[in-house]
Amino acid sequence: MDEVVVHHADLVAALRRAVFESAGETDPALRQAVGAGDPVDPVWAAYAEKVRTSSHRITDADVAALVAAGRTEVEIFEVTVAAATGAALQRLDAGLRAAGGDVRLGVVEHGHGLPARLFLRIARLVGGGERMDDVVTTGLHRPGLWGRPFFALVEAVMRGPSFWTPAEREYLAAHVSRLNECPFCRRAHTETTRLESRGGFDLDDASSVRPELAAVLPLMERLTAAPDALSAADVVAIRQAGVPDDAVVDALHVALVFHTANRMANALGWSWDSDEHVRAAARAIHRTRYRLPGIVLR
Repeated sequence: MDEVVVHHADLVAALRRAVFESAGETDPALRQAVGAGDPVDPVWAAYAEKVRTSSHRITDADVAALVAAGRTEVEIFEVTVAAATGAALQRLDAGLRAAGGDVRLGVVEHGHGLPARLFLRIARLVGGGERMDDVVTTGLHRPGLWGRPFFALVEAVMRGPSFWTPAEREYLAAHVSRLNECPFCRRAHTETTRLESRGGFDLDDASSVRPELAAVLPLMERLTAAPDALSAADVVAIRQAGVPDDAVVDALHVALVFHTANRMANALGWSWDSDEHVRAAARAIHRTRYRLPGIVLR
């Protein structure tokens, strides 16, 4: 690939700046080191590495150990965001190079500003009593650090102009979430895949999607398991299947979103109350196209 038009570059840059440079209870230098996988204070090191590499193995005990060591919930949240975002950005960068009572932090449930609190209350009323899903609730906490730039990126990546249909992007989301062993995101995006494809896509059968999408799945798997081993050879078969370069880049950005969200979900213990809660969230995504009112993200 001689030249790649990198879609969403401004949104990705805004996310980087917010997560790694904005003021917070933790030093930006710590967040930068955590995001890069560089050596950090031993108190943080094991937890940050677990978020980056095996977030599905995080337990309440991991968070309790940090609290016992004197770390605040806000500090833990900031480090979690930095580790999850850093791991996801590492995979995006690698892909672009190759292509040319389980609530663990109560602060993300209760530390919202007034507009966010009102939005969550109204959303619950109009949603038939179902609470707002955890990804939105978390995003509305400290929106300047993560939620605002992340949701702007999500809306553009998942519903903006693309070679891939919304159903195909949901399929990629569910596929990456399965690879990362993230039950929260896998359940939600399996249901959104069903809605957007009108039942036409089967996550267990790649032949249910068009060949171009099926050709991208091995890249998603390699990107998840061994991003540093990616090379231009991994993109050859995708091109041969008729996938244009811009579509490869778009798929990498879907992966960026869910490599971040999967780690956040696993580390923070995001969960669903019931199958109906999952279906309600999927219907909301279908209806709103990932758009949140700007006022609640201030």
